[in-house]
Amino acid sequence: MSKKWEAVQYYYVGGVPEAAAAFLERGLLEDAKSIQNQILSDYERDVSKHLSRTEAEYAIAAWRSIPSHLGRENKKFVFGHIA
Repeated sequence: MSKKWEAVQYYYVGGVPEAAAAFLERGLLEDAKSIQNQILSDYERDVSKHLSRTEAEYAIAAWRSIPSHLGRENKKFVFGHIA
């Protein structure tokens, strides 16, 4: 296995112990992605338990917009740009 591929795998599953364990069990990146998606889904569900419906919608919209904000050149999160 090439060092480049090992680095891709590390970055893909790194930092999430449950996802890393799932990947190591069968060697499939899809297993790690499934765990990561479940964690994100659980987070959104948890947010909605503690806020009103309107507040939860705003919080989840902010949460979901973070990747697009960080992908911009200036890397700043601007609340006014939440869709």
